[in-house]
Order: sequence, then structure tokens, then C-alpha cells
Amino acid sequence: MDLLENFSGSDKREGLSESAYEAFQEKMKKAAKEMSASKKEEKKHKKKEEDLYKILLIFIQNSKNDTLLKLISECLELNIPSGFILSIIQLGNNNLSSLIKVNLEKNKSIIFFNEDRSLSPELRMELDLWVKSQLFYAEEYKLKLLKNAVNEATQQVKEPIINLHCYMIFDFIKNHNIEMAEDKIEKLSRFIIAGIFEKIKPKQINSD
Repeated sequence: MDLLENFSGSDKREGLSESAYEAFQEKMKKAAKEMSASKKEEKKHKKKEEDLYKILLIFIQNSKNDTLLKLISECLELNIPSGFILSIIQLGNNNLSSLIKVNLEKNKSIIFFNEDRSLSPELRMELDLWVKSQLFYAEEYKLKLLKNAVNEATQQVKEPIINLHCYMIFDFIKNHNIEMAEDKIEKLSRFIIAGIFEKIKPKQINSD
């Protein structure tokens, strides 16, 4: 604001009417406020990302599941945001879910698994909230995800993410004694991931 104040007290008003000059000053003040708000938001976002990374590190340090740890490390090697990884591995991990809880109260209805009567209402709700959480974090980190998670040549989501996602569904199904063929689990996983990334892709502008 010092720069703005110095400018307002200078002799640069030649050629501007009083009203035009006042309007210009208001625009400058508004721009300065927006810039300040943007910096605060960026700082807040960075802090949140750091907190999520710490949660992921704690989970890794305490986990004894070597397969899961290998899958997580492969996603980290791709520089996938911690929040999105956490949103995937929270399935069946209630403690983790409470740590990365997001506000999904706006839509409590089951959308994604409503028609699957092979699952109980409780499990359908849990899976539904799991997908909604992934959508939330995908939106939160969409630029980074689209850059690092999608194969540039094929435009397909990279396999380490699919593998982690597929493993979490498989583990969830197994722990609840539900019979589901592995190929069906993989198809379900690929369908969910494809839908999530379709949601965060930039919309095509129709030139017609």
C-alpha cells in the first residue's frame, strides 16, 4: 500500500479529471486488496498441503502393509498430491477418514452406488462418501493432478494410481466378506477414476 499512497500523492494527475482519477484510485485499491487476499489463500493452501503430507507420512510409518506402502510410494514418485492419495487410502481406515474429513453435508444422498443391491446400505454409503471425498481432493489439486497423473501421450490416468485405487477396493471387499471377481473390481476402479478425472478436465469451449 505504500507504493499506492506515494503514487496518490504524486503529480501524475495531468490529463485526468477529478472523477476519473478517483475511479482509478479505487481500482488500484481493489487490485491491492485482491492481491493480498490471493497471497493469504495461497499460504493457507500450502499449509493445508503440508499438513496432509504429514498425515500421510505418519500413516506410512505406522503401516505394516508392504503392498500398500509400495503402491503409495509409486504414486509419490509421480508427485501425486498427498490429499488425493489420502482420499484413496482412507477406504476402510476410519482413523484416517476422521483426519482428512471434508464437508460433504451438502449432498448426503447416495449417488454412485445407489443401484448396487449386492451391498448393504451402510457399505454403499461408505463407498459413496469415499468417491465424493476423492472428487473433493481432485478438484482441490486438479492442476497438479492433470499434470502428473495423466499420461500425456494416451491421456489415460497412470497405472500406479489405478493400482492403488483397485487395491483399496479389493481390500475393502475382502474385509467385508463380499464376493466380487477381480476383473469386476478393476473395471469398477477404472470407471471411478475415469469419472473423477473427467470432472476436473478443463471444459472445451464451443466456437460455434
